[in-house]
Amino acid sequence: MADSGGEIRRRRLGAGLTQEQLAERAGISVRAVRDIEQGRVRNPRAESLRRIADAVGLPHLKPPGPAPPAASAPTLRIDVLGPLRIQVGAEPVALGANRQRMLLGLLALHPDTIVSRHEIVDVLWGHDPPDSCLNLVHTYVARLRRVLDRPGNAGTTITHVGGGYRLRVDPTQLDLSEFATVIERAEGSVAGDLASLDRLAGALALWRGPVLADAAPGLAQHPTAVALNRRRIATAVTYATLAVDLGLPDRAVRELHAVARHEPLHEQVHARLMLALAACGQQARALTLHRKLRDRLAEQLGVEPGPELREAQLRILRQDLPRVVARPAVGDAPAVRPGVAPHRPEASPPARPPSHRPPAQLPPDVAYFTGRSTQMAALDALLTGETATRGPVVISAITGMAGVGKTALAVHWAHRVRRHFPDGQLYVNLRGYSTASPVREEEALAGFLHALGVPAEQVPVDAGQAAALLRTMLDGRRMLVVLDNAASADQVRPLLPGSAGCLALITSRDRLSGLVAVDGARRIDLDVLTAAEAGTLLTRIIPTERVTRATEIAELATVCARLPLALRIAAANLIDQPDQSISAHTARLTAGNQLADLRIEGDDQAAVRAAFDLSYAALPAPARRLFRLLGTAPGTDVTVAAAAALAGIDEPTAARELDRLAAAHLVGQVAPGRYTFHDLLRLYARERATAEDPGPQLRAATGRLYGWYRQRTEAAAVAVYPHLVRLPPDGTGPVAGASPFPTSAGAMAWLEEEHTNLMRVIAHAAEHDADPAAWRIPDALRGYFQFRPHRDGLVAATSALRAAQQAGDHAGEAASRLGLASLHLRRGEYGVGLSHATAMIDAAHRAAWPEGLAAAYGTCGLVHLRAGRLAEGAELTRLAVSIHERLGGPERLSTSLGNLGVIYRDMGRLREAAEVFRQALALTRSTGMWMSTGISLSNLGEVQHALGQHDEALDHLREALELSRRTGYRPTETESLRRLAALRAQTGDLGPATELANAALALADLIGDPAQQAAARNVLGAIHLRNGDPAATTEHRRALDLARAGGARGEEVEALIGLAEVHRDTDPTEAVALARQARAVARAAGYRVWEGHALMVAAEALRATGPMTAARTAEEALATHRETGHLLGQVRALRLLVALGADGGVDAAQQATYRREIAELSRRLRPARDEDLPVSP
Repeated sequence: MADSGGEIRRRRLGAGLTQEQLAERAGISVRAVRDIEQGRVRNPRAESLRRIADAVGLPHLKPPGPAPPAASAPTLRIDVLGPLRIQVGAEPVALGANRQRMLLGLLALHPDTIVSRHEIVDVLWGHDPPDSCLNLVHTYVARLRRVLDRPGNAGTTITHVGGGYRLRVDPTQLDLSEFATVIERAEGSVAGDLASLDRLAGALALWRGPVLADAAPGLAQHPTAVALNRRRIATAVTYATLAVDLGLPDRAVRELHAVARHEPLHEQVHARLMLALAACGQQARALTLHRKLRDRLAEQLGVEPGPELREAQLRILRQDLPRVVARPAVGDAPAVRPGVAPHRPEASPPARPPSHRPPAQLPPDVAYFTGRSTQMAALDALLTGETATRGPVVISAITGMAGVGKTALAVHWAHRVRRHFPDGQLYVNLRGYSTASPVREEEALAGFLHALGVPAEQVPVDAGQAAALLRTMLDGRRMLVVLDNAASADQVRPLLPGSAGCLALITSRDRLSGLVAVDGARRIDLDVLTAAEAGTLLTRIIPTERVTRATEIAELATVCARLPLALRIAAANLIDQPDQSISAHTARLTAGNQLADLRIEGDDQAAVRAAFDLSYAALPAPARRLFRLLGTAPGTDVTVAAAAALAGIDEPTAARELDRLAAAHLVGQVAPGRYTFHDLLRLYARERATAEDPGPQLRAATGRLYGWYRQRTEAAAVAVYPHLVRLPPDGTGPVAGASPFPTSAGAMAWLEEEHTNLMRVIAHAAEHDADPAAWRIPDALRGYFQFRPHRDGLVAATSALRAAQQAGDHAGEAASRLGLASLHLRRGEYGVGLSHATAMIDAAHRAAWPEGLAAAYGTCGLVHLRAGRLAEGAELTRLAVSIHERLGGPERLSTSLGNLGVIYRDMGRLREAAEVFRQALALTRSTGMWMSTGISLSNLGEVQHALGQHDEALDHLREALELSRRTGYRPTETESLRRLAALRAQTGDLGPATELANAALALADLIGDPAQQAAARNVLGAIHLRNGDPAATTEHRRALDLARAGGARGEEVEALIGLAEVHRDTDPTEAVALARQARAVARAAGYRVWEGHALMVAAEALRATGPMTAARTAEEALATHRETGHLLGQVRALRLLVALGADGGVDAAQQATYRREIAELSRRLRPARDEDLPVSP
């Protein structure tokens, strides 16, 4: 019975019936239908089978005899239209581990399609796959094959192909394939009657919820799943529209409710549901639905309802509702079509002669049409009853660049909906962009009138009269008019219908803005295909056996820039060359001239270059010149100002010409005032520039663009980080449009927006022109890469160094090495950083650049500081300070003083450090250098905390945090958060301290500075220890690993001391060993404060086993802390000595002295104020 059940199911779905509808037609129970389809009934009643056969058009089924053979195995089935489900008959099959389920779901989303291992790993593990991920995938596949290998499987299996896997599945065993089949039949035969409605219902009945609703986000939100969910919504909307048009709004309500549950913010679905509810007499419920959705939109998105929702509300309030009619018998439904005004006898045109057939002028449908679901849905929306009757005529303009598939979309959609237009379809190629002359107005009008049955002798000679006659002939008819390849709005206006019921569909490379503004056209812009759509198109054309690797289709699509014309040409050429592999063809395109190779021999129309030629030739000369020059620009996009500099014209002229190019779809506007090319158009523009513009003119244009980018970047550097050393001016005059930035925020925003372009300009200038921009732009960007650490910083600085050395520019070499040293220092690569900083000293001497020399000394000092060589660091930093004092620049002097203060802090010279930080702070405040002010405040606050000045420390750290966030300088923000966390922990506020430390760690991870990461984890470890949390050990060990890997000696000492603190009470021996190890590192580096801390922890650990040794160690710690001025350390050592008392050799008199000293110090250690601290911006 299983085979018959499967056939019944296929027939039912093909007829668009749900199980409930089939049961109703057959006069049996829904349960009986379900059991028979799933093969669960061995001996169904003969009468039930006969009724089902009659209902679905099968030959009469015979029940099995009294002694049937063994029943066939129930069918295996995979369902993804809802939670993932695999069944054999009605029995669910367990799929095992979650990622194993996800793998089957991913493959089922792409039946009979290769899914690459890269995509599988990305979906299953995201950005952090384990090293064994490929082995795990192999294991999951093996297990899934065993799951699928069971009776009832009609050949479904997982195969390994090239670099991926493919699920081979019988379409009847996968609900996704069944949905595609049913919806294709439904869309291909929409006639606006109950049969159409039932077919759509059959498609929607397959859905149990959103695609793979129970899967992890990586799979449930996969682009294919998202597209399928959108397809369901579009189908539900089409079904609801048809149901309401047929006077059956209750059906619409059921389907729309099912979708709305999972789409709580989808305005179109809710608008249609409101109208359907109102048509059922539930106006109050419809208005309540509107109110609830409006509230959700405001709360969750901060927006008001869109026009479709507002109009639905107005229609309900005005009682402008669809009419509910009695349901006609099957086969008697009137031929009402959604989106077309009902036929009105008084508006009908004169009857046609009996021999005249409706025109059907559409070209053949497009083979292998792929993608464009969003645009198809937008076109489908034009067919709603509301749209079709709102204005005099519905007009849609499909616009886009040459070869993007405008005609293909128009023709394919027109074929799909032609039955909506029973009075015919008119089509004309207006040849707006063609080697032939454009079609004249009179010619097009005569062709349409002839098609409508007007004899040639009756066609008016006057174009205006002919257009009027065309409108008369179209009045009252339901016709589709396709105007292909239009040059302008003026060319199509005489051909437009003038009454409801008709739809005009226009394609053009022009934006047709006039048609949108004056005639109310809806514009649908086409871009290149998505990566998935491009791959699908290629695999539909290229035989499957030609595909040997899962990635080679994607590589070919990329080379073709995902342009449909280029993709089809490449696929056709591959078919013509059966011995050439896809990879070899891709390599040939990549290595050669893509425009020359993307053509088909013997077919002049099948060439990408020919398509572009027509658009280019239609431009005026100034626009053609700008187009060519834009092809030579190294960046990914241009602003109006950059284009003006490139072409040597003013900005208003550049804006006008760019707008003209965008109107012709030769460039695209990706943001207001910012334009870009598609890859093949860029190649075409560069080709035209080489052919038409002399070399000196092209070099001059590139030089102007270099100069503009360079001066804008330098202006941004002055606005954002004026304290940093920069190359001295080279005498180049100002460039038009490269004005100063009024605010640092505006300058930073410009750097963010132009980041990619600047990298391209640097690389181009270094590789092709040896222009000073190759090293001057990276020099200006040095501060930016400290703000927003990118690997691009290393790339830019390395390229700059090579270019400066080749040009023999010693100052450029010094500046490039400064950038490299700073970046390697930030990454914890101290050896490489020191080598660049040392070489910079020599380069700055040769360039006679004193500020560069001071920067070199200062950078060397910083490297020694971070590497734990404090004496060397202090000596070099004092040299930098002396040079800046002699030169008299407060910005640079404040930086060197700050670095010197950090070295004094780590050396334990806390009072000297505080004084130096105050000097730096005074300089930065006086000059308005707010980023540097934040650095000085944070450093000063940390030292004040160590000196026991808690209130002052809190004030300065809070101000530092505020300034670092205002200026966007993340290193200081990280340090300030961490230091505030330590301060709060010291005063017992462990909750706020934990939040602050976690925020500091998150920022440190974002920056990627191992020293900052280790420092943040050390503070977290200390807080966990105070809370009694065993995670303290983990944090300090991670900090130790980070510090050692990055060569951060200070953080290494701190981590060792933290681990000693953890073991102090539970394993004193281990604690003493760790503390002594920390002391040894601190002593070698000169970290006197940390040396005192290490001694103190060792003394506390020794207390239980050796009080005399503990006392001697505590006295040594006390002496060290008195030397450095660390008050908290002094109090801690004094308290231990008092506690040890006589056992530690401390007599009563000495104890009394120590108690008095503790009291005095405690008065000086004022607690920080208990105020809330900001954790995040």
